[in-house]
Amino acid sequence: VIPSNDPDYPNTEIMLTGKYKEKLYEMTLKFAKGWNFISLPLQPTNTSITTIMEGISGNINIVWGYDNESKSWKKYKPGADDNTLDKMVAGSGYWIYLNNEASIVVPSSDESVDVHLVSGWNLVGCSPIESAGIRTAATILPSGGSTTTTKGRVPRRYVGSIKCINPEEEMFSASMFGSKVSVGWDAIWGWSANKWEASYSDSSMNQPSMKLNGIELGKAYWIKIK
Repeated sequence: VIPSNDPDYPNTEIMLTGKYKEKLYEMTLKFAKGWNFISLPLQPTNTSITTIMEGISGNINIVWGYDNESKSWKKYKPGADDNTLDKMVAGSGYWIYLNNEASIVVPSSDESVDVHLVSGWNLVGCSPIESAGIRTAATILPSGGSTTTTKGRVPRRYVGSIKCINPEEEMFSASMFGSKVSVGWDAIWGWSANKWEASYSDSSMNQPSMKLNGIELGKAYWIKIK
């Protein structure tokens, strides 16, 4: 609406139209020879694992993914008939074993992806912001839909983006049914230079020799929720 000093037409309305075009990015994933513990910071435009890994399929020994809710492993092996892992998505973590060093370029969108966390161990990745220190996550909200029963128990389900870790925070921030609650975590484990690194929320726990000091983009982590 454009105002005017014309007494007959004090305001002129002009209709504006446009088309939204999704902004695309390219992720470059670099893999070492042997085991790689990785995640996708951004959502691929095509989540098919055969499409994502097409350029290095001859170099892949095996890829493992993990379902945090059912606590079950899924695998992908090029050429195998019994593969159960068919997608790679942002927010999930993966084990990949390569016969040689390799890299791939993955077309990606700026789509925000929720990470589902449940009680027990969760294999997750980090959202696309700068790497940071350990101990916190961005807001985690209760997810909709039914829960999954595991061994006679119905685990609490939270969804959110594991974004940044603040050394001064001890609890995951969460909101449930309109009231803020604390989602406690026991441990966070990462894999670097063929060695495990870990951090525990309880300082009295016997810490491993390799202390995990930060969360990095493109890497995967085990997070245990109380």
